[in-house]
Amino acid sequence: MKIKFFENMYGSYMEPKGKGRHGKFNFSCDVEVPSLADFAINQTARIKGTAMLEKAACNSEMSGTLVIDPLIRKELIYDFTFQGDDGSQYQFSGKKNVRFLDPVSSMTTLNGKISKDGKHFADAELRFHLLELPAFLLSFRVMI
Repeated sequence: MKIKFFENMYGSYMEPKGKGRHGKFNFSCDVEVPSLADFAINQTARIKGTAMLEKAACNSEMSGTLVIDPLIRKELIYDFTFQGDDGSQYQFSGKKNVRFLDPVSSMTTLNGKISKDGKHFADAELRFHLLELPAFLLSFRVMI
């Protein structure tokens, strides 16, 4: 049995140490839990979709993983790669820190870092728009 759903995140990035480069950073992804048995062991889903990094990558294909562990580790960890328009390799690593006393903010805010060709490029903050909650919930599919 597998589970699928769709998620959009919207935000921005800023280069560290005042270098000044900043812009929009968004991604949309299909999340797939290929096997509930495997998921029970490692809490890891596959993700694939598109990423947009303003001034660097326009709707680039992305793929990676999403660790979903809101109960024990109290976090959702996103890790994916995508290619820049100039051929550079980007990686995003970020997490949502689940706080049960603040479930809305903690489940809709994703903070992370973007690397370019293996070097720290920028910090990022993204948000899930609550107006998309109905579509998000309706995207869940269980397949046998």
